[in-house]
Amino acid sequence: PSGPFDNLDDAFVAEIYSRDWSNAQGMAWLPDGRLIRTDGFGAHFILHSATADTTFHGASTLHSATLLGVAGYASGGFGTTQGTDGFLYSQSSSGLQKINLGTFAATTVAGTAAGTYGMRTLSNGKIVYASNVTGQIRLYDPSNGSDVAIYNTGASNRGIAVSPDGYIFVAAWGVGLPGACRTDVITEAGALIASSATSHCAAGLAFVEGKAY
Repeated sequence: PSGPFDNLDDAFVAEIYSRDWSNAQGMAWLPDGRLIRTDGFGAHFILHSATADTTFHGASTLHSATLLGVAGYASGGFGTTQGTDGFLYSQSSSGLQKINLGTFAATTVAGTAAGTYGMRTLSNGKIVYASNVTGQIRLYDPSNGSDVAIYNTGASNRGIAVSPDGYIFVAAWGVGLPGACRTDVITEAGALIASSATSHCAAGLAFVEGKAY
């Protein structure tokens, strides 16, 4: 079941989403099960098929991709997340981008901050993201338009994950000595719950089955 790779444990199934356009900077799952990601260069997104439909390494394990232009999109950011309101949200140098998945047209969300790396949607619909202000974590509420800073790591933030019960995990780079990194766990209100130094610097986080990766 781990094929086509012999270095994976049999408990895992390999699904390949990229062998081209490999500069994957931000990824999100759409409601229909398709993976969408930023191309890392400009006003484009890469949309993958819901099922593995292309042969790679002797098996149908590759999810084919389509390069999409997004009208009105302001580039300069890489984080992206699916909102509970049906819109896709992405970071940019002009503030959060709200993308209509029916037309693939984007508008800048007024009052939000420019950001580059890291955003996720909480179960209550609010969107947590890292702004371009060093260390700053912000919370945007699509239901009323509020956007506030809730926390500051004092470092360059490079990834965000959220747990089902609302805890926020932040990958912080360069804390203290050059190259030192940590992961902070905070609440929606910005209270620090835990902080853990890491020997390697995370460029992206995910929360799966009770653990942050």
